[in-house]
Amino acid sequence: MGRQFIDTYSDDMLYLVDARNLLLQNGRFEYLVTPAFCRMFIVNMVGAVEASLNSWKKEDGTDILSSYFTSRNNQEKVDNLYNAFISAGIPVEKEVFDDYLAIHYLRHKIVHSKEKDTERRDDWIKSRGFPIDTREFTVDDWDRIQKLNDILISYLGYAYVLDPNR
Repeated sequence: MGRQFIDTYSDDMLYLVDARNLLLQNGRFEYLVTPAFCRMFIVNMVGAVEASLNSWKKEDGTDILSSYFTSRNNQEKVDNLYNAFISAGIPVEKEVFDDYLAIHYLRHKIVHSKEKDTERRDDWIKSRGFPIDTREFTVDDWDRIQKLNDILISYLGYAYVLDPNR
């Protein structure tokens, strides 16, 4: 995936924020708008993170980003990525990666109607404080998801610029 995909994911997420704000200007239907935009943001967020990881792993002289792709299991992927950042001496918070795993599981709920192992995933999502029913997202969830995205992207950017080959 080239830089264009990373740019378009980023643009789409900005458009979602702006579109939600416009829809909420009249102060009505927040209970419908916020859950819908949370779902769209989550799908874009996971896509953006994965596109970034996929693109940057080819140039990653620190070998931080490629660790995400060593497993097909999402929990192992996220744990591998966290451990790679720690091993490289990059200060990251475990909570961010735990929340990202919950977001990853929520993305699967949104995109795939027939998902496997839903009870274990639902338990994880609940343990991270997100709703299982994606119609129940709130403004607090919206803010939290956006903040999580910003932190994750900053971690990825930090790993990218830290590369000694740059």
